[in-house]
Amino acid sequence: MRRVPGSFALRYEGDGHALYTSGVPCVIAHVNRYLLSLRLPVPGTVCRPAA
Repeated sequence: MRRVPGSFALRYEGDGHALYTSGVPCVIAHVNRYLLSLRLPVPGTVCRPAA
């Protein structure tokens, strides 16, 4: 798989897709952190559905 330099794919282990607007708190937190500080999640970070 080819990637855009400096990009990151956040893995989601749940049904469907977890987009920023999907309401998944983990995804929203990582996106907000990136938008505010330009810090990417640690490689291997996985989001799971809220319990």
